[in-house]
Amino acid sequence: MRKFPIYFLLFIGVNFSFAQITNVDVIKMSKAGLSQDVILSKISTEPPNFKTDIDDLIFLKSSKVADTVINLIVFRQKSFKNSASDLSKKNSDGGTFIFPNSGIYFKENDNYTSLDPTLVSFSTQRGIYLTSIYIGQIEGSKANYVLNNNSEFYFNFDESKKSLNSANPNDVGNQSNYLSLLSSLNSQAISPNEFKLIKLDVKKSLMGLGKNKEQREYIAGKINAGKTDLSIDSRYLVNFKYKKISENTYKINFPDGLVPGQYCFVYSGNTQSANNLYNGNKIKVFDFSVE
Repeated sequence: MRKFPIYFLLFIGVNFSFAQITNVDVIKMSKAGLSQDVILSKISTEPPNFKTDIDDLIFLKSSKVADTVINLIVFRQKSFKNSASDLSKKNSDGGTFIFPNSGIYFKENDNYTSLDPTLVSFSTQRGIYLTSIYIGQIEGSKANYVLNNNSEFYFNFDESKKSLNSANPNDVGNQSNYLSLLSSLNSQAISPNEFKLIKLDVKKSLMGLGKNKEQREYIAGKINAGKTDLSIDSRYLVNFKYKKISENTYKINFPDGLVPGQYCFVYSGNTQSANNLYNGNKIKVFDFSVE
C-alpha cells in the first residue's frame, strides 16, 4: 500500500469506491435535465471532491445549478474534510497516513501492511516430575510476511470497541473484521499492553510422519502437582515498548531489537482461559518472520 494523503485514505478506507463526484458532474446532470432529487441523492451518496471557493460557487450558479444543490455541495465538502481531520487525530501514524481498519500493521519502505491472524492449536506433553506442558503450535516453519529488523509496527484499535482480538476465537460468524470483538461478554483489548510478543521455536512436527514437516511452537502453560499455570514461558517473551501517537494508534519499538527468527503477537486475554488449553480450542495470533 502506498502512502496516500489523508483525504484520499479517508475516501478509499471509508467508502471503498474510486468514483468521486465533482462540480463538473453536477453541472452535467443539471444541463441534462435530471431532477433536483436525483442530483441531491448523488451528492449525498457519492464521495465528494467539490471545489467550493467563491469563484467556483459563482460558476455553479451561472451554470444554472439550483441553490438547494449548491448548499448541499458546500455542506458535503465541509463535512468530508472535517471527517478526514477527525480520522487524522484518531487513527494516524502521526503524519499523513490514516489506518483504515483496526489491526496490527508493519511499515517497510513507506508501505503499510496489516498482519493477518493465524490459528494456534495446543497439545499436551509430559514433562519432568509429573508436570504436563501445554504447547502452542502454528503450522509451517515460517510466517507469510518476512520482514527486516528495521520494520516499524503500529497497533490501531477499533474506534467503538478498542479491540484487536477476541477471547472467543471459535465464534467467527458474520463478522466483517477478524480483529473485532465477536461477543460483548469477551475481554476487550484497549492497548498494546494487553499483548505479548513471542519468539517461536521451529521444530519438526510429530505429525509429520517422516516428511520433515516443521511447525512453530511455544510453551503456553503447565500443570504441576495439580496447579495450573497459564502464563507463557518467559523465555519466549520479547520485550517491546509503545508510544501513543493518536487517539487509537500506538507505535511499537523494541529496546533490544529483533534478532532473526519467527514471532507472533498474542492477545493476553486469549491465554487466560483454561478451556482454550484443555479442550484444544484454537486462538488467534499475528505472526511474522524477521530475517
